[in-house]
Amino acid sequence: MAVMLETLRLYYPLLTFTKSTGNAPRTIKYGSKDLHLPPNTMILPNLLGIQSHPRYWGSDRLLWRPSRWTISSSYQNDGLTEKLWTAPKGSYMPWSEGPRGCPGKKFSQVEFVAAMAGLFHRHRVEIVKEDGENQEEAEKRVKALLDDSAMVLLLQLMKSEKVGLRWVRK
Repeated sequence: MAVMLETLRLYYPLLTFTKSTGNAPRTIKYGSKDLHLPPNTMILPNLLGIQSHPRYWGSDRLLWRPSRWTISSSYQNDGLTEKLWTAPKGSYMPWSEGPRGCPGKKFSQVEFVAAMAGLFHRHRVEIVKEDGENQEEAEKRVKALLDDSAMVLLLQLMKSEKVGLRWVRK
């Protein structure tokens, strides 16, 4: 689950989603100021900005680090007793938040974990190295290719054909 949460934090498939103040004016807090928004104001949150803000995510905010989501039990570390950390309200919104949040959130999380368990139960994924490339160089190359993504209709890699992956039986 931590892999899913961290991937969606840094590589969210949508640019944004829309929110609205509705038919009534709204007041939101920004630091110590109150901001008054008129009725029917459309709001387009900058999701990558929110989900990589140093206030919430620290100095390593741009690193893909799934362990930031797990709270390990000090008495038993069997991988089954870990608890998930909950991001501060408003700092993580892949499924939106509030009463209009995604009704399929829990289903998508269960489906993701089941798919990953099925895929990685007997296999692992390796990067296909280019000629003369060591593991570290291959990882840097793939990371650079991941960072070279852009919004077309959804987030997509611009040079996905340059990332070779191989499924290896354990």
